[in-house]
Amino acid sequence: MRRSLLILLLVSTAVLATEIYGPRAMAMGGAQVALVEDGTAVYWNPAALGRRDLIFAADPVWGFAVADNITEQMNAFRDFYSNPPDTSDPNELIAFIGDFSDTLKGFNEPGTGVTGNMHVGVTTMIGPIGVSWINVTKMEIGPGMDSQTSRLIDEKYFNTGPEYQRQAMITALYQAGLLTRAEYDRLDRQGWRTEPNDDIGLLENMSMIAVTGFSQHDFGVTYAHSFKLGRHDFLAVGGTAKFIYGQRYDNKLSVLSGGKLDPDAFTTGPNWLFTNVLGLDAVATGYGFSMDLGVQAMLGRFIHLGVVGRNIIPMEINWDSDSLEPTRLDPQVRFGLGFEFFDSLTIAMDIDALETDYTVTARVIENNVLIEKEIVVDRVRDLSFGVEWSIADVFAIRAGFNTNYNSLIEDKAKATFLATLGFGVKIGDIFHLDLAVMTNRFSAGEHNSTLGGSFSLGFAL
Repeated sequence: MRRSLLILLLVSTAVLATEIYGPRAMAMGGAQVALVEDGTAVYWNPAALGRRDLIFAADPVWGFAVADNITEQMNAFRDFYSNPPDTSDPNELIAFIGDFSDTLKGFNEPGTGVTGNMHVGVTTMIGPIGVSWINVTKMEIGPGMDSQTSRLIDEKYFNTGPEYQRQAMITALYQAGLLTRAEYDRLDRQGWRTEPNDDIGLLENMSMIAVTGFSQHDFGVTYAHSFKLGRHDFLAVGGTAKFIYGQRYDNKLSVLSGGKLDPDAFTTGPNWLFTNVLGLDAVATGYGFSMDLGVQAMLGRFIHLGVVGRNIIPMEINWDSDSLEPTRLDPQVRFGLGFEFFDSLTIAMDIDALETDYTVTARVIENNVLIEKEIVVDRVRDLSFGVEWSIADVFAIRAGFNTNYNSLIEDKAKATFLATLGFGVKIGDIFHLDLAVMTNRFSAGEHNSTLGGSFSLGFAL
């Protein structure tokens, strides 16, 4: 009999075409292409570095985002499995196994899992040249639960007692629909008991937690120049050449313990995260090259314009593992528009011109062989809107939202709305501190929730 279990890490929250890098960008929903002016410009629009007339500047950035789409199923699972039956009564067992299978199927629904990403980087400017390192690490944690009823039955119901009792129990399980005819006949041939690798019984259950990840390190060199067009008008152009170093992560954790399905297998905490996520060793490494180009302008003092092209040379990250296909670096084109009012209030909007495929890892176990596939689950175009209110040119309060605007015109695209908020403190051009948070829920523990934050502390001379 062929064993087949499909594990899909399909998380429908926080599906963004563009990683929101940096606290000012996060606080404004990702609307930065026309407005960016700090070190995060190497990501949002390298042309902006041409506007900085500085001898030296350093802008370190750290941030994270976590999308939780598993809490609801976890609570239901623990409530249900907290007191499993310990009886030889076929009727009680049959009712339990049927409900047990239905509960586990909830874990395999599209969108069930946890995704997390972390961004960290620093940009150093020496005159007109910027040198940067940006790392974006994305992890996916998803359960693949084997809900086949014949593999949810404890071995003792097949292998305990005399043969006539075992036959009676197995017949009752078959008549209740928990065993197929082929499984029933196999047990008959085996003397009404299970054997290793016969695909029957809890010991044969293939439930697991899959942890996958991808880390991309961009080492860039940026040059930009600004052309003065009038008293307040300017046009800046710039580009970044990038060397890209990538790492791939993969881990599979069984949720069986001593022949029992362990409800604590999903109990996450600092030790679990450090051991099974943060402590993972890369299964493959690779490298590639690419380039970003940007243009930024101000017209009439109040109108900001920008456009950036990322990965304009479509290239690939080639992995040192023969089992992994090269990862294509898809180009992105993003437009930005901003308006200033009264030198204190600014609104901005960014929009993606090209779709980005959102892919997840699908795993199929066939005959004890794990086959991995990358599948496209969404096509994303990012729309960002933000507002910034400056107080005395020292304090800034920011807010915004982010969504996939494909969802407005395409039935298959997923609608995700993230609300963002943040503030900043600036002392001239010497020092700045920025903080931001984003979420799509305002109560902890809700199903299908996203939470993110970012922090930056920079200085210049």
